[in-house]
Amino acid sequence: EEGGELEVLQTINSASTEDYLDSSVSNGTTYTYAVTALYDNGVESDFSNAVTVMPMASVSFSLSDATVQSGETVTVSLSLSNSEDVAGIQLDLGDTPDNLTLVSASGTSRVPDDWSLEASEQSNGSGRILGFSLSGTTIAPGDGAIVDLVFSAQAGEPTEVSLCTTNEIVSDVVANPFDVNSGCSTVDVTVISIMLSLETDG
Repeated sequence: EEGGELEVLQTINSASTEDYLDSSVSNGTTYTYAVTALYDNGVESDFSNAVTVMPMASVSFSLSDATVQSGETVTVSLSLSNSEDVAGIQLDLGDTPDNLTLVSASGTSRVPDDWSLEASEQSNGSGRILGFSLSGTTIAPGDGAIVDLVFSAQAGEPTEVSLCTTNEIVSDVVANPFDVNSGCSTVDVTVISIMLSLETDG
């Protein structure tokens, strides 16, 4: 463990063993591992190159599909799957092509009432969501929608828009970052068809 001396975790009697699983670690803590060889005469080799790692839990985002008429607004649900408490979230929402504008965001029942949720459109055309609590409340472990996102849509022709989470930063109660699996969905933007006919005399 970081800041301490190396200690023997396990002695392996088979020279063909190439893997070792340490199941006693804690997320957010740094650990350092090294290997030595013990020869038949009882002499122990020097340490191998040390490897330092920090295990972290992961979270996964997903977005709901939707259909909207150009000029109207549409709600897309942002869902989170997390096995540990989440204390803060920041992420961007990229739409390709850029036919959606983020208007607002509201938390579901999974998000504590005292959380601050901010939604803004960025200069590069993506939307940004920022959520946290000043009193330390968290999103409890679970699966399901956490934020309802409202977008306005504009398109000159029927367009299939790919909407994805990007640049995600999700932290636990001591500000350690989670590994994040991004989520994507499809928003179909429709347009009203107008048929014109011309008639000429003669």
